[in-house]
Amino acid sequence: MKPRVLNSAKKDIYPQLKQLSAEMKAKPTFAEALLWEQLKGKCLGVNFRRQHIIDRFIVDFYCLEKAMIIEVDGSIHQKQQEEDHQRETLLRELGCFILRFTNEEIETNMESVLSTIRKWLTL
Repeated sequence: MKPRVLNSAKKDIYPQLKQLSAEMKAKPTFAEALLWEQLKGKCLGVNFRRQHIIDRFIVDFYCLEKAMIIEVDGSIHQKQQEEDHQRETLLRELGCFILRFTNEEIETNMESVLSTIRKWLTL
């Protein structure tokens, strides 16, 4: 299925999402900053965007070419599993593939994280 994420941002809330996205880019979590160092500049052969707006959501990292979303989950995600499930359902309906990693995985086992991303990029 071809992704339908281009121009998917909700126009009525886009200005607020754009502002929030800019704030999140300016103050990434430690794990997000570590992963971004590995993703930026086509380090893995494809371009990733960070804090990218899709529909009414801001995803941590997005590769348009592969319709791949990478989410970095901190402890708050343990408390919002239902919201995350609903979000993932909508993003999948738009044709996106989603990888999730915990802060701990990124901070302690970056090679495994990158290996997983590379694997899914080749599919």
